[in-house]
Amino acid sequence: MTKKIIAIGGEPGTGKSTLVKSLIDQYGYESFRQFTYGLLRGISRDNLIILGVYPVAPQTRDSPPEPWGTDRLSTNVLDDARRFVESLKAIRPSTHKETVILFEGDRLFGQHFLKTCRDHSSDLIVLILTASKELRLERGGSKKPYAKSGAWLKSKAGKVWGTARVFGARTLVNETWADHDENLKRLCAYL
Repeated sequence: MTKKIIAIGGEPGTGKSTLVKSLIDQYGYESFRQFTYGLLRGISRDNLIILGVYPVAPQTRDSPPEPWGTDRLSTNVLDDARRFVESLKAIRPSTHKETVILFEGDRLFGQHFLKTCRDHSSDLIVLILTASKELRLERGGSKKPYAKSGAWLKSKAGKVWGTARVFGARTLVNETWADHDENLKRLCAYL
């Protein structure tokens, strides 16, 4: 059991998907392969596995916006995600390096899945991105029709912070592009 799992959580609009997309940009889209495991989808390269739906070609300003992240996974993905983590070999034969699984977002960031991750990894790192309420709303934390209600946003906050307490999460401020760049450096250091 020598696989490392990095889980990134945060309230809607804190920049979770953007941070992971920046990591993919840094490595280069062409170095990733898409995979499917039941309802679970993701991309991988060498020893890094990123769970969620991400474009594997660069997007230009003229490209239609393509959503990414775990929000694009089926709401029924958890059973397949658990089986994937449980069955994954710790050492990737092609690289002989420790396998690193990375995911972000609400779809997988829950206590039951994180318990599976903790039980089947040598190192579970839980990160929480934070930003002011005004900035979260400006970034799109309320784009979904049901997110207009304060009750929905409050329930998401409760889930994130309850999970953070249980798993001893590290909190990262993500309000500016400078914060984003520093958080990307931190994320790369964990890999």
